[in-house]
Amino acid sequence: MNKKIAGMIVVGLIVIVGGWVYYTTRPDIDSDTYTDTSIPPRNDATALEGQTFTLAEVAQHGTSASCYTIVQGTVYDVTTWIAQHPGGEKAILGMCGKDATSAFVKKHGGQPKPEEELKNFKIGTFSQ
Repeated sequence: MNKKIAGMIVVGLIVIVGGWVYYTTRPDIDSDTYTDTSIPPRNDATALEGQTFTLAEVAQHGTSASCYTIVQGTVYDVTTWIAQHPGGEKAILGMCGKDATSAFVKKHGGQPKPEEELKNFKIGTFSQ
């Protein structure tokens, strides 16, 4: 075998093994609870939990870059859910910056899974 090809194979194996070691020893992932279908953790939204929001404040978060919505009197930051929503991004984008109670209830009312998923994004309550 050519020395150049052998060297490329060795480098390739080093990269593969190094990547595997890095991925399996990352301190930011709890391997006991993390799965590839998990909802990514909310960063700054967690700090907001428990706050009260007006409709004007929610309306300031009406884009894909920052998407707050109101469902049944609770405010949610669903920004990270936009790309993951099984029904597509458009369904979530239509909820950004507004009270989406009627749309959510019409589509998912009484379904336990969507209601449980939504709880993961709670950041506060709506105050008129």
